[in-house]
Amino acid sequence: MKWKSWPYWLRGGVIMGVLTLIYIVIIYACGWIINNFLCLAPLMFGPVYPVIIMDSNLEFILNRKISFEFLLILSVIFWLIVGSLIGALVGHIKSRKTQS
Repeated sequence: MKWKSWPYWLRGGVIMGVLTLIYIVIIYACGWIINNFLCLAPLMFGPVYPVIIMDSNLEFILNRKISFEFLLILSVIFWLIVGSLIGALVGHIKSRKTQS
């Protein structure tokens, strides 16, 4: 199945998920290579940050600390869903344009 024949919701989800995974690899590489606080700046301005904010709320609700690795997995899932919703919206708008 070619990329062009995929539904828009699937394309959006894959794009956002892959971008988040690439960002996570960059964060880990920064931590291994530099190993200091310079790696915190990309972490605070990237796609992982909204999930880190949600973690503070989840920690309060669950009374339990969530591991950073689980937060990264949760971040990929979160951005897959957001990308799928954006792709579905784009697909819906494009299908309305072709009907009229």
